[in-house]
Amino acid sequence: MATQQQPSVGLTPSQFAPGGFTTSTSSQLLNPFTPNLIPPISLITITDTMQDLACDTTFQKLSLVSDNYPIWCKRLHSVLSINNLDCYVDGTVLVPSSPNISQTDADSFWNYQSNCVMIIAYLKCYIDDTELAHIGTIDNPHTFWVFLANRHNKRGIFPVIRLLKTLFGYQFSADISTMALTLQNIRATNERIFDQSAITKDSLLICCIMNALEANHDNIRAAASSYYTSNPGAGSQWLFNRIATEIQFMSRVPAATQIICENKKCGKAGHWRDMCYQPGGGMEGKRGEVRRMVKEKKREGKHTRRQMDVRS
Repeated sequence: MATQQQPSVGLTPSQFAPGGFTTSTSSQLLNPFTPNLIPPISLITITDTMQDLACDTTFQKLSLVSDNYPIWCKRLHSVLSINNLDCYVDGTVLVPSSPNISQTDADSFWNYQSNCVMIIAYLKCYIDDTELAHIGTIDNPHTFWVFLANRHNKRGIFPVIRLLKTLFGYQFSADISTMALTLQNIRATNERIFDQSAITKDSLLICCIMNALEANHDNIRAAASSYYTSNPGAGSQWLFNRIATEIQFMSRVPAATQIICENKKCGKAGHWRDMCYQPGGGMEGKRGEVRRMVKEKKREGKHTRRQMDVRS
């Protein structure tokens, strides 16, 4: 039985030699005159169009942090489609049977296995290292493609909050030439919102509350972000309970121990005048710096906050 040398998975875009496919279009389709015949499959190679993607400096590798899956998926699928390889990730390729009938069947079987390894290796070249650590061992391109879709889509309400803020942050410039691009960004962001989760009355309520917590209650917002990320289908009641717990906890703090800002233009509790970023405060205009300092202090006391979250 003839054996086929398997390509290495550890490929990088710079190692892809330009060249054409040895497969023809007919090798991916059934012959209409022989409906039960699976056409032979030949080995594939990386083409110039596939290699060109590595030279595109504007194309980002897939990353959960960057939330760029829709753009990444569309671009990679387009490249595979141009080269008649989309059937591998779509799961529509005609898989040859085990090599136990003829030499032709054996060649097609091992060529198919090699092609699967090659396509997965190609996709991995455009995935961030932090993502690769979560993928594990997958030897089928369709399974690989579906895994990425499940991981990056339908992640619950938390990504929707950020996308909604981005959506409402778009403004049309006075320069008419930029309006088309802004409109395109608005439409793309709107589609990404509904790719993540269907907006309901309850989910929109969570978004509004989370946005309202951002300015002065990062501890509650951080706990809620962690909870809803782990429980994408959870409702708003958990957040109401968490806020109620915070109110009860703070109400037990003696009034004498509560710090009140002496800045007449502020007067809020929780900080001294020298840490106030309002006009007339010691950190006037330095809101970002003050918030970073507050976060550092909260990290030091995160053990106490974690205990409170458990009780809630």
